[in-house]
Amino acid sequence: MSLYQRKNSPYIWCKFTVNGKRIQQSTGVVTRKEAKEFEAKLHAELLSQAAQVSRPVHTWNEAVVKYYKERLVAEAPEPDRSSLKWLHPHLTGVDIATMNREFLSKLSDKKLAEGVKPATVNRIMKLVRAILHQAVIWEWLDKAPKVRMFPLPEVNLRFITREDADRLVAELPDFLAVMAEFSFQTGLRRTNVTHLKWSQVNLEKKQAWINASEAKKRKAIPVPLSEVAVRIIEAQKGVHDEYVFAHNGNPIVSTSRPQWYAALKAAGIKNFRWHDIRKTWASWHVQNGTTLLELKELGGWRDYRSVLVYAHLGSQHLAKIVNLPVGSATLKATHVAKELELAA
Repeated sequence: MSLYQRKNSPYIWCKFTVNGKRIQQSTGVVTRKEAKEFEAKLHAELLSQAAQVSRPVHTWNEAVVKYYKERLVAEAPEPDRSSLKWLHPHLTGVDIATMNREFLSKLSDKKLAEGVKPATVNRIMKLVRAILHQAVIWEWLDKAPKVRMFPLPEVNLRFITREDADRLVAELPDFLAVMAEFSFQTGLRRTNVTHLKWSQVNLEKKQAWINASEAKKRKAIPVPLSEVAVRIIEAQKGVHDEYVFAHNGNPIVSTSRPQWYAALKAAGIKNFRWHDIRKTWASWHVQNGTTLLELKELGGWRDYRSVLVYAHLGSQHLAKIVNLPVGSATLKATHVAKELELAA
């Protein structure tokens, strides 16, 4: 790039080449400093325009297909499918390069306007964010846009006692009762239980496993089986050739059945979802001394932050160290303590 002065013009002119095209024009300013700034800005704008013209268009549909193809799954996992179903009419054919922050904010507002909870909107937008970030790795995008997330209120951890669980299981019909108790024993997510196959179980070694393609975080999960869990699986032999849990010869697709809600009512348990069985399992573990790191491995959580919600339930390790020396008491504090002893 170069700057020069023309005899017949009071302004400084610039001259440079962008993608083989020669650019030569007046900067419209008279000082060299301003001319340099103008030239740099013009050069950057023309480069950006040239890149947009030469960059191939990649649609949202292409990005979704490539995203799951790279994860070696035939179709999106169940938690993603509902999000993709809602996104489809809004994003089909859309060039991902046009999906900026403003565009995505309007998209999330549309979902929120349907009356769903902010957490539901966040789940959908996290999937959009993940796909767009992957598009940067594919060099389909130079930079992924910022995706707005709604702030979520703190919620109390929902779990029940073993006695509550026993009452609930007793009220359920047999085909749901065995699945519920197996979930209380293993902490597996609902779909991992309903889709559990005999090929994923080894009763001799007292273990099962969830394949990476069926796990929420796309990471295989080893599942050590308790004695109760082993007995439950053994009792299921002959119910179905492929799936461990079945009803009337068919795999169990859904647990949100009238029998589930009737059992909750009969057991006197309110505000409890099937997924809360997993939270209950984790809560029992922590209360009985399982460390958060051990719980993370048992539950198949990839992120340590996911198990921190259970931290307040286990303080056994703190009881061992609470009386360790932390420095000498001050004279005044010791004096006050003695006065309190005498007063008692």
